[in-house]
Amino acid sequence: MRTALAAACALLGACDGSGGSEAPWPEGTVLGIHFAGERVAIRAEDVDEWLEAFAAVEPAYTRPALRRLALTNLVLPRAIGGLIDPAERRAARERAERARADRVAGDAAEPPSADPGSFETLSGGYADVGLDVWARARAVETGAWSPVFETVAGWCFFRLLEAPPRPWSRKTAITVERAIFPYLDLDPRGLIESAIDESRLTIVDPAWKDILPATYRYRMDG
Repeated sequence: MRTALAAACALLGACDGSGGSEAPWPEGTVLGIHFAGERVAIRAEDVDEWLEAFAAVEPAYTRPALRRLALTNLVLPRAIGGLIDPAERRAARERAERARADRVAGDAAEPPSADPGSFETLSGGYADVGLDVWARARAVETGAWSPVFETVAGWCFFRLLEAPPRPWSRKTAITVERAIFPYLDLDPRGLIESAIDESRLTIVDPAWKDILPATYRYRMDG
């Protein structure tokens, strides 16, 4: 159904009820994405918040290369994944916020509001705990819970159990108790890749045309 709707949106030019004239993008938008009647803006700050962590992992990379890594590995798939099922995305966030409140309040190890099996203890480097968790853990005190944040295809929060002193390098290992509340349960990466092929890209800031690899620009032609 969403495939057909995405195709219809492309033929009509817009599905925002504006009769074909698109509303302006929010201030600071560098890339805009349309999919199945929904749209999302990507701002420079959405990408740049990850640059310090990516620089710790790839210290020889230039700023444009780090932006490309952050955009294609985290920001773009997260943004497009959030357009696939907006209602379930909102519901998953509510579940995550309730579960975090339970944990912070010191309730049972598996609070009723948590999805079964959503909590796990992970140890290792950024590839083992997830780069987004590893990056955010750099600003969390040992023993504290992170805020709820959006990861690719879900909402996440964690408690930092063990970590060495800062600053961290690409070899730094940590231990976290992580909770994930997915909103795309069935092959999320496959769903996101399909959505990329059915989406329409607007390059709002021309300086970002070369940050996004050409293969994505060709795929996201609506």
